Formats: sequence, structure tokens, C-alpha cells
Amino acid sequence: MCGCHLSALVNYTKTTFNRPMKIEGECQADIGNNQTKSIPILEYSKCKSWSNSFVFPLISSSTFKFNENESLAENISRAMEHELSNLTGNFEVQYCGYYDREVFTITCTVPHTTTKDQIFKQISEIFKTSQILRDLLLQERNMELFDEMFCNENTTSINGTFHWPMTKIGTNVTIPCHANVATRYCSSGKMEYSEMPTSQYVKSPKCSPFTGVWKEPDMSECYNTEGITRQLENITSEDINEGSSSDNETDVGTAETRT
Repeated sequence: MCGCHLSALVNYTKTTFNRPMKIEGECQADIGNNQTKSIPILEYSKCKSWSNSFVFPLISSSTFKFNENESLAENISRAMEHELSNLTGNFEVQYCGYYDREVFTITCTVPHTTTKDQIFKQISEIFKTSQILRDLLLQERNMELFDEMFCNENTTSINGTFHWPMTKIGTNVTIPCHANVATRYCSSGKMEYSEMPTSQYVKSPKCSPFTGVWKEPDMSECYNTEGITRQLENITSEDINEGSSSDNETDVGTAETRT
């Protein structure tokens, strides 16, 4: 018989981890009167009371450290849940308490007809206009809601020190590197719990938006000077001579004026 769990898992994997997944086959759907019908195995549009689950990290750049005030962090989490209570679905907010930035994780369970983009937009609009959050020191200009997971900021030392910015899963980031650029890929590979940033507030890996795993940086282009060499070759001796002649003419003109 057909079920919802497999197709929901496929959807979750694609949207959360940005990983391709292909499943083929058919299942026998019960159409009543002891009759069945063959349908694609991922067809689940007729599922009853089924829901979608999404996780959105909210990152605050506020200079106020909520991890120094546990009661305030708890009040903000409950205030967010209260603000979201008018939406259809269930919402749970958890404070993750990282030392380098303030992170709240919003976990929502909504009807299966509600898409990730729809609920993301609804949550964003509510937080933008929430006076309750403003009163609790969470200003709109200092917070940003994301619909993606990330690799956290990272520093590597390979023939120099390189600082890699927070990067979305499934994307490359490039940074200046000597004569060229260095590249690094943020993978959706599973991060071990022991590798996650430590915090007294982190209860589980689910709380972290930084589920991405950095691949080894590609430093091969750092010392590739071909581009610079080509530019230097384009500066012909004629250009240099013209520049020198121009300078000489200026000097002569100046000398004549002085005379």
C-alpha cells in the first residue's frame, strides 16, 4: 500500500540538505470498495492530516549577548512562539546560545499544502513588525531569518591565514589568496555532534543552523601568476617609450618656461 512517509522524507532531504534523491516504482493505492490502483510511489497528494516540517535559523548581530541573560533568552523564545501562534501550525523556538553570534532556531510543523517559501515569508513578516521583540531588545535591523543551513565561519592556516565566511550549503566561496583566489566548498555532509560549537544552551544538533561541513580548501590557484604575467606582457616596450617621451617633453617644456 502507498504511504506518506517515504515521499515526505524525499522532500525533506531535498529542501533541507540540498541533496538529490531519486526513487522509482509504483505502489497500490486503496481507492475503496476493496479496489486498488497503481500510482507512482512518491504520489502522496491524497494523504490525510499529513504535515511538513521546516527549520529556520534566525541569526542576530546584536551587541547584547543573550547568553549572559538566560531569562531574557527564554522570554524571547516564548515571545516568538506567541507571535507565531496566529499562523496555522505548531511552532517551537529554541535559543542556541553561540558565543560568536546569537542564534534562535524556529521549528515549524504546518499542513502539507503549505510550502517552505510560504511559511518562511509569513514568519519573516511577523518578526519584522513585532513590537514585543523590539521591547525585548531584538531589533529588526540586527536580525535575519534564513531558509538555508550553513557552514560556520572558519579559519585555516596553509601558507598563510585565511578566514572563510559563513556559507550556504551546496555552494563554493572564494577569497583573495596571494596572486589569485582560494576556493572552498560547503558540503551538506553530516556534522558530528562533537564538531559543533560548544554552548551551555545547545541541547541537540537540531538547534544548530551550521550543519554544513567544510571540504578541504583548494589553494591551487593561489600562486598561479599566469594572469599577472599576461597583463605584464601586454605592456609593450612601445607603451613604455611613449610614456617616457611624454615625461621628457614635459621636462623640456618646464625647462623652457623657467628659461
